[in-house]
Amino acid sequence: MRTPGMLGERPPGRRVPMSDSFLLAVGGLALVDSLNPSALVVALYLLTEERPAAKVTVYMAGVFLTYLVVGILLMLGVDAALQRLGGTFAGTAAYAIQALVGAALLVYAIKADPKKSPSRLARIPAGASAAAPFVLGGISTLL
Repeated sequence: MRTPGMLGERPPGRRVPMSDSFLLAVGGLALVDSLNPSALVVALYLLTEERPAAKVTVYMAGVFLTYLVVGILLMLGVDAALQRLGGTFAGTAAYAIQALVGAALLVYAIKADPKKSPSRLARIPAGASAAAPFVLGGISTLL
């Protein structure tokens, strides 16, 4: 049973005042989040490419849309569904699988011969689509 005064509920016609400390805390969080190093590094890299303004704009649109969708999903209660699934990745068998996958990735990272594959810059297509920075923005935000 919900009681009045819980999140999202208030008597009709009554405004909830925001304190200065609340606004300062939200502003501080926004400032810290705006200095996200992963977003800044990718944006700086995109500034060195052809048509930097367009690429950075599309990248930031991807970041914005990812934040928006995740926020909406959290407001709709997806976190409760994820908490129910949280037990799936716990337990002896799940931890053993995670350890095996981690060990395999570590062995590959140590044993892989970087000379066999072309350089990373050579693998990037010159005419990447306009959607690439958008997808990059979404992925870098989620990670």
